[in-house]
Amino acid sequence: DDFNAGHITSEEAEILVDSLNDYFNGKYDDFKGRFYSGVSYRHLFVYSCDSAEDAKLLADLKTMPPHDIAGENLDENTSGDRWDEKLPKFIKKIMWESEEVLENHEVNKKRVENGKKPANMVWLWGQGVTPTLPNFKDVYGLDAAVITGVDLLKGIGAFAGFDIIDVPGATGYFDTDYEAKGKYAIEALKNHDVVFVHIEAPDEAGHASDTAEKVRAIEQIDKHIVGPVLDSLKGQDFKAAILPDHPTPVSVGTHTRDDVPLIIYSSDKTGDECESFDEQSVLKGSLDKKEGYKLMSRLINDDF
Repeated sequence: DDFNAGHITSEEAEILVDSLNDYFNGKYDDFKGRFYSGVSYRHLFVYSCDSAEDAKLLADLKTMPPHDIAGENLDENTSGDRWDEKLPKFIKKIMWESEEVLENHEVNKKRVENGKKPANMVWLWGQGVTPTLPNFKDVYGLDAAVITGVDLLKGIGAFAGFDIIDVPGATGYFDTDYEAKGKYAIEALKNHDVVFVHIEAPDEAGHASDTAEKVRAIEQIDKHIVGPVLDSLKGQDFKAAILPDHPTPVSVGTHTRDDVPLIIYSSDKTGDECESFDEQSVLKGSLDKKEGYKLMSRLINDDF
């Protein structure tokens, strides 16, 4: 019905996650998994496989993003594609049994009493094995930091050797503290060469098909992050890139594979003929379309 339980609070979710660990560790003597609480509805389940073959099996298992299947039958979205094999079947069992733990949990009872949606089941998806990434400083010779309210992005940054800067009030949702993110980014640039600032709110607005909230999120990013950060760098040589990580159109409500619009500012270059930043106008710009993983190299090496 709702993939985020009405954006449950992190405090409530942490209690539910702890209850899941207590339940599964108490029921299965050889249970090799553990839940780790994150922010709001986003959490992590780590399962220690007995072999590389098992790890690959789980990594390759076809799982559906919960925001793509709201209102659909859960069995139909966990069938075929190797779901009948022993380990995937056990993973599915974990998801189904989570309802036994959460359905009548005190946290959810209070949420229902207060007119809120319960977080009455977990849905595992987006899986993979522990990644190996090259160290950013080893590759580029630069110190980097990441600011985000989403643990996934913090994890990528950690594996790449970024400093993880935690910002109070960064929620990964509409109520995130845009102003605090801007201030922390300005401060981080005093002792880092590169600062990556991620804001999840426009994506969440896309999933909610909420045009007004998406416009508001973009305006807040412009007012409290892009503007102040660029102003703080006046008189210095620097480059800045602004882009989404992927499109989430409000008309669709989920991610699409459309091209990602990109704008780059360089203090020692003049602009091109593109006069506004949107999906159509950028097609008139001078930036060539290239693979996303090449972006950092393009920025550092002036390949744009």
